[in-house]
Amino acid sequence: MFYRFRLSVLFLIILAAPHLSAQWVKVTQDPEKGWRLMVDGKPMAVHGVVWSFTPIGENYSYSLWNQPKELIQQMIDTDAALMQQMGVNAIRVFTDVPPEWITYLYNRYGIYTVVNDLFGRYGLTIDGRWHAKTNYADLRTREAILESLRKNISRYVDVPGVLFYLLGNENNYGLEWDSNAIENLPVGQRLEVRAGYLYSLFEEGINIVKEIDPTKPVGIVNGDIQYMNIIKALTPSLDLLGVNTYRGDSAQDLFYEGVASSLNVPIVFTEFGADAYNVVEEREDQYNQALYIKNQWEEIYRQSYGKGKTGNILGGFVFEWMDEWWKSAGMVLELDVHNTDASWSNGSYAYDAAHGKDNMNEEWWGIVAQSPVKTGGIHQRRLRAAYYALQKVWTLDQYECTGEEISAHFAIDLRPLANQARLNALEQKEKEQGKINFRGKIDVVGVTSFDDIDVGGGNGFDNAESSIGEWAYLGFDLNAFENVDAGITFRLQGHVPKTTFELEEYSRYEAKELATGAFYDTSAFVSDSTQSGETHSSLPYAEIYDAYVNWQTKYTDIDFYYHNGHADWGTEGDYFHLLPESFDYIGMDINGSNAPFGIEFTGKEFLDGAKIYGGPEIYWGAKPQIMAKYYKSWDKISFALMYNEVFSRNQTEDGNMKPIGHGRRASGWANLNFLPWISADFGALFSGMEYLGDSYTHVERGANYTYTSETRNFDVLDTLSFKANLKSEIFLYTRLFARYTYAGRLTSTSAYTIRDGSQMGEIGTGNHHDITGGLQFQFGPISVMPQFLIRMPLSHPSSLADGAPARRALTEPMAVFWNREAYQAELVVAFDPTGDTYFFDWNNSDRENAKFAGYVSFLYSFYEGPTDIWYYKNEFGNYASFNSGLPAVNGLWSLKSRFVWNAAPKLRFIAGVHGGLQQSWGEKTRKVNYWGGSLSARLDKWVFSTSVDVNAWGKADWMRQLNITFPLQWTLDISRGFDIPSLLNSSNRIGVRWKGRTFDEYSDAADFPNGEEWRMELLFYLSMSW
Repeated sequence: MFYRFRLSVLFLIILAAPHLSAQWVKVTQDPEKGWRLMVDGKPMAVHGVVWSFTPIGENYSYSLWNQPKELIQQMIDTDAALMQQMGVNAIRVFTDVPPEWITYLYNRYGIYTVVNDLFGRYGLTIDGRWHAKTNYADLRTREAILESLRKNISRYVDVPGVLFYLLGNENNYGLEWDSNAIENLPVGQRLEVRAGYLYSLFEEGINIVKEIDPTKPVGIVNGDIQYMNIIKALTPSLDLLGVNTYRGDSAQDLFYEGVASSLNVPIVFTEFGADAYNVVEEREDQYNQALYIKNQWEEIYRQSYGKGKTGNILGGFVFEWMDEWWKSAGMVLELDVHNTDASWSNGSYAYDAAHGKDNMNEEWWGIVAQSPVKTGGIHQRRLRAAYYALQKVWTLDQYECTGEEISAHFAIDLRPLANQARLNALEQKEKEQGKINFRGKIDVVGVTSFDDIDVGGGNGFDNAESSIGEWAYLGFDLNAFENVDAGITFRLQGHVPKTTFELEEYSRYEAKELATGAFYDTSAFVSDSTQSGETHSSLPYAEIYDAYVNWQTKYTDIDFYYHNGHADWGTEGDYFHLLPESFDYIGMDINGSNAPFGIEFTGKEFLDGAKIYGGPEIYWGAKPQIMAKYYKSWDKISFALMYNEVFSRNQTEDGNMKPIGHGRRASGWANLNFLPWISADFGALFSGMEYLGDSYTHVERGANYTYTSETRNFDVLDTLSFKANLKSEIFLYTRLFARYTYAGRLTSTSAYTIRDGSQMGEIGTGNHHDITGGLQFQFGPISVMPQFLIRMPLSHPSSLADGAPARRALTEPMAVFWNREAYQAELVVAFDPTGDTYFFDWNNSDRENAKFAGYVSFLYSFYEGPTDIWYYKNEFGNYASFNSGLPAVNGLWSLKSRFVWNAAPKLRFIAGVHGGLQQSWGEKTRKVNYWGGSLSARLDKWVFSTSVDVNAWGKADWMRQLNITFPLQWTLDISRGFDIPSLLNSSNRIGVRWKGRTFDEYSDAADFPNGEEWRMELLFYLSMSW
């Protein structure tokens, strides 16, 4: 009995052995019949896909392997089950996949994995410094690539499910680095010399992989069949050639014969396929995608082993498994939009090829589509006709079939498959959402306030009050037409909670109900009752909160914006920041702004590069205006032209409109990269011509810092601004930069959005000239950036000259405030060991994938000159002037920092420390020495956050304008999300928040009388989205 039991166990072990150990894989050649891939002695044709899994709303920085284990397994189970049913026997992925999931995929679904090392294709980090262009001739670069390769491949030795290894991904298309030796060669020879360095390094890499794992073949991924002669000469150890090819539905016999005559190795198509969007007919085209992929596989079958031709194709990996929604709009915008913008043209795809028209749609290559609707946290899959076509194609044994059998097998009528796939998609879509997608959000806030008031010499715990607020959002997204998307959100207001703090997340008040500082009636700011006791609502009962329309036509995309966000044009040639971004929803909601509110036209085809954008408030504070831009970019040069017409110069009753700004502006910009290691930007701005001939008071500095004033008239030079930027990386691990700006007196625009951790940004005002310079060193993952700024007004503040009339920014086209005389020095130190998640992106708190990253910025400032008189909003919500400007001040400093620590897969910490000695933004002379810190932690669905500020201004801007500070302010927040919560907001969760502040003589005694010492609030909040 026991003997039979042991035999049974041994028998089961023998049966399971192929799944319990790594496989021996090799390529073999029969001189008469051709090449085959052999796995443990059995032939295997590669019927694979490039596995893409990036969810909607994510981009290239998304890593599945950093997600919770349950989500990883669910993603694999979702896709692998469909692949198994389709007949997939291998997938192509890159070297970030953990070995245990390769084994899981193989053991459970019988699907092999081809492991692909990118080999520096898209840049790499060398000694902690990121290099966007890989120089394969540089010795240290070559060492770093091979070190990384050795480390990566060592993880996969003896891992069950690994089929073979690939190096690179069209690296021959990325031979872009420059050097003196190469630049001295004739143009025609430069790429071949670069290619020699690349393929010689491939040979070294191939031998390293074989040394680490001699049981698997090693290939490279080439862009088509370029450089066959160099590959033959420099990579004799190559086992197979991976080819990414996009030649339509046929590569033709000459393709296979060309490889066979050059290289004695087989081919695997590592990328090929067809996209599923027809740009001519402007619709999804499942039929032609399926037709082209079917024809491609018919050719593979005919060119494979034993068919009487070259016999040098082992199979291929269809590109790609699933649509990826991030490959348009700069790969960072519109991540939840399935864009139909084609990015390149290819006449080999005749079904939508047209002269002068791009037809390759990067977001539509999947044989499976993604649905916005999720099941168990995974976007639902919609199978396209190509999926069903391949399911039929792969039932025929590729190696053991004849030409006649291939002809009969591939006589597939695809139209029923396409019709069925389309009907299935429509049926699934209607089940999910019909023609209208409903979405909603509910916010409920309960507030309890406590005061400690010293009245008549006694302390008391008095004035405990409670209130509640409710907000409901109901949105509709309509997709009634294939080229038109639209949506609208209604906001319903219940009660407004009574709070003595800034309730920023939930505020939306009409401009006339705003008040500021000591002049404010704070009940208008936060309460639903007036001082007389008469109740009123600070909000309309119902309103349209946001809306959008996107209409795609043949020659233009038309977008309507209403309070739903708009990016700036900084990356498209807006060198002088005429159009700022509009994403500060909290600020806009507090002030009752509906920005952005306008219509944008984006040109396509022969209008590509042109944009027109106009409306009542196209960014927060904008007057009614229109902008037009034309932008083009090539390899060595880019340029842009802009024109802006403002239709209202004067302040209106709408308190959101900025009181300053000019009526007509035009700009030009060019970027030049003609010399190695040097990039230059040049630009000119013409603005404010409507003021030509008007008089102004000019204040000039003389000897010994004496000032004189005279009346002048604005001339043409006052309407012009010039700017030049130079950047160079001529020194190793060092970036040099410098900028000079001459801004005429009438050339105010908008401040530049800082995205590199610096506190010194371009101020966007006229009447000054400045110079900025610095350098950035890279020491491993640490960057150190010292920089300086020197700024001088063209006309100094009027208060410096005896007898000069006061100059007020509210009523005059030229003033001195942000453009005051200044001397600044800054040091920014950052630690960022990864290159795929930029630390200073707006959403980095949610996306940073480094174990630890952080930065510190220290700014030291001398403001040698005073300012003119600035403005604020009065109790009626309109702009009004202060009584005086700010004095000159020296020795100001500011410290900012932020750190991210991914302590465990489900545990993330965000921390920051800040402090400084600073001045107000209004007229008060007192300098404020403040400091503070914050800490947030997310553990799975739980979020903890806290902050402390000592002797700091309140959160509202007007508190810094009026120099209102509090000895101590604090918050403590604990919440639980209904899904994995964001660290950027408090949406979709339930939580409790404790807020408090103490008071002294600088805490606005007019607003907080009777010797109040502290005030606290306890908030219970609920936010649910669907």
